Amino acid sequence: MNLYANEYALDIAKKVISDVDALDLQAISQSIESILMTEPNERVFSPNYGSFLSGIVFESLTSNSAEKLLDAIINLVIQYEKRITVISNLCSMQISQSQHSITLKLVYFLNEDQTPGQFTKKIVF
Repeated sequence: MNLYANEYALDIAKKVISDVDALDLQAISQSIESILMTEPNERVFSPNYGSFLSGIVFESLTSNSAEKLLDAIINLVIQYEKRITVISNLCSMQISQSQHSITLKLVYFLNEDQTPGQFTKKIVF
């Protein structure tokens, strides 16, 4: 029996933990979003998991600090998402002061079969 909630498939007839990682691009995008949108100490069993995006004072972002922020985000994704290799020189971050947002683009490929992928997210502060 399969249940669907918010595009996440749940199969209550199977074990929750399996020996096989999900390797499609949608699973990777969900994982990257989870890394970015989870605050440190939010997960009980993984207190260091997550990012610091919610604590950023948007108005103080400059092109220099945005570059450092992008590097930090890339390092977080590399640390927690072992199924991909991030292509750092193709990643970017656009700052929109007027919309109080950043648009993040992470370019990567799957380690298993070299399938290219891209994660793009607009984050409004």
